[in-house]
Amino acid sequence: MSVPVSGSGPLFQAGAPERLFTVDVQLSPGSAFDMTADGQRFIVNATIPSRIPPSLVLVTNWPALLRR
Repeated sequence: MSVPVSGSGPLFQAGAPERLFTVDVQLSPGSAFDMTADGQRFIVNATIPSRIPPSLVLVTNWPALLRR
């Protein structure tokens, strides 16, 4: 979100918030995002949808494989 602010004079005024972008944030300890020192870029810990469906490998009779 971005909010225009004015601190001129004795009053502090904040304008209406405006959405900058939408992202699917990965929940984890700490902050999910950070900003560069110049305020021009964000780095976000986001979930990226996979194009490969999840797979499952089932190994049957695995004790016999140990004896080889």
